[in-house]
Amino acid sequence: MARAVRFSNLQREFYSILVYRMNNSPLRYGRWGSIVLLISFLGPSILWVEGSDLPIGEYMGYAGMFVSMVVLVLGIIKKRSRELGGKINFRQAFNTGATITLSAGILFFFFNWAFFEIRGDDWLKRYYDHQVETIRSGASSPEDAASKLEVFEAEWKKSGELYKNSAFQAGVMFFTLVTVGFLVSFIDDLLLRRSGAPESASS
Repeated sequence: MARAVRFSNLQREFYSILVYRMNNSPLRYGRWGSIVLLISFLGPSILWVEGSDLPIGEYMGYAGMFVSMVVLVLGIIKKRSRELGGKINFRQAFNTGATITLSAGILFFFFNWAFFEIRGDDWLKRYYDHQVETIRSGASSPEDAASKLEVFEAEWKKSGELYKNSAFQAGVMFFTLVTVGFLVSFIDDLLLRRSGAPESASS
């Protein structure tokens, strides 16, 4: 009986910690960032596979990356103003930004992995056809097109297996997001310090 009570208490404690973590503002902003990325990157990718225009998807992807970085900055600002009494040091700011970035990046990785597992072949076929058409339309002559297509085909054969790897495709997106997110976290901290925000003791 006592063991059952202790187990029940551990369950409640674990649940309370889990709820706290999931409601922690950096993780919450990370989830919002991943939702923005999901809509702006995967949405157009799915539509493109179904026949929509690629440039529209590219613009939405860039816009989504920008909005997700705005979410990152807002998360750091909220952490400073609402949880740290208006004071934040470099470590706190960078850790907050890194938490938001990594939580968004991990979710985004799995979304991308699932997409390429399910629709990766269709996406690659459309991408291949689009690249071939771009080369042909941009060539100055049939000979120029043939030469460029030969180079493209060689590169495609060399890298084709990586393109077909869902984990590789998702990993590229993950590391791109994390690199940009860490850079934005660093710049945001510099701006906060230049704006005269006092530092608090390191946590």
